[in-house]
Amino acid sequence: LPLTSEWQLGALVSYEWVAPGGGAFAVTGNYSWRSEYFFTEFNTDDARQDSFGRLDLGLSWTAPSERWSVSAIGRNLTDETTIGSLSVVSPLLGSVRVAALDPPRHFMVRLGYQFR
Repeated sequence: LPLTSEWQLGALVSYEWVAPGGGAFAVTGNYSWRSEYFFTEFNTDDARQDSFGRLDLGLSWTAPSERWSVSAIGRNLTDETTIGSLSVVSPLLGSVRVAALDPPRHFMVRLGYQFR
């Protein structure tokens, strides 16, 4: 079947605690792994994604009032180059393939405020 790995594995770890001066911290980690898969039903090498693993991490702080929060997030920390989607223009061998790659390793900082 297209887009179907024989094996997939995932693990999510999350830990939250209240700081002594107030506010709360949270740490999360997410790891996923997939064995190879194909984008078409023909299982040809030109429409194949190799197996890969991906790691995402996050750290957040919420103020004692629970109105303000700050988060630091890292995505695809393993910096895997993976194909997110692939289309075969024509079923003929050697025809054009149109692909889009998933984002590389990247980092974000998020500032939040809750209006009440």
